[in-house]
Amino acid sequence: HAFGILWLLVNCLLLSLSYPVIYIFERIFGFTSEITLMELSNPNHPALRALTKKAPELQKELPYFCTDFFRGIEASTSVRTRIAYAHDLKIFFQFLKTANPRTFDNPAHTLTPGDLEKLTVSDLEEYIDYLKCHPSDTCEDVVNTERGLMRKVSSLRSFYSYFFRNELIEK
Repeated sequence: HAFGILWLLVNCLLLSLSYPVIYIFERIFGFTSEITLMELSNPNHPALRALTKKAPELQKELPYFCTDFFRGIEASTSVRTRIAYAHDLKIFFQFLKTANPRTFDNPAHTLTPGDLEKLTVSDLEEYIDYLKCHPSDTCEDVVNTERGLMRKVSSLRSFYSYFFRNELIEK
């Protein structure tokens, strides 16, 4: 009988230590556990609320027509997805300003969806090369893995698809 109580106490102790250990492992090794994902799926979670507030701020840094895109995908995407798309599009438009300064960096020139049609396959291939290692807002170079490259290309594909489906661009 005493062995059973001791066994119960040891298990309770180990269980009570498991959540802090999971938290520490997440921070040290940079992974997200299923417990954290469940917590983040709660719309009242502080981190998700902060992301929800951050999304419109990021969208303001993009050309005006991007608002239509984000409004169009809002029902079918999560806040985290829209923030990732906004971040990826910000990098894309920064690339356009550096790669094509005469066309896309003129202060008098406001980008339109039609400007997207001016881009060639070569421009998009150059963008993918740019993504492999590009400067960030903090002036440190950002190096993307294959997975990061694919996500950014996927964001751009969704962006173009939205404008093509809504007949705002022809190609």
